Amino acid sequence: MLAAMAGLVLDAAPGTGDGAALAYCSTPGRDVLASLEEASGLRCGTCKEHAMLGARRAIDAGARHVELCMTVSDDPEEHVFCRVDGALRDFAVEAGMPVRQVGDFIAVTVWRAPAVVG
Repeated sequence: MLAAMAGLVLDAAPGTGDGAALAYCSTPGRDVLASLEEASGLRCGTCKEHAMLGARRAIDAGARHVELCMTVSDDPEEHVFCRVDGALRDFAVEAGMPVRQVGDFIAVTVWRAPAVVG
């Protein structure tokens, strides 16, 4: 799932989701991935939509390394968030989702800026 989400982030045009006032909402049982264009038009989104939009905004803002991360636990509801230049960013929590304990997680690189030569 993270690889598919990373593809959606990279396929989106720069600036997608800028200024979107997307609130957090839970949609149990709905695991359909929306494009970033579709997600930015929603009134509320899950942690997945928030993570993808946040990853796109981080890339557009000049982040050097952006990863999508997913919790690995016994909880049937996984949680998706980002790691931007080494720092964890939970864009869903920033949009109003209750804080979730993050223990073990897997990560997929969405973007790694080319090395600077010189």
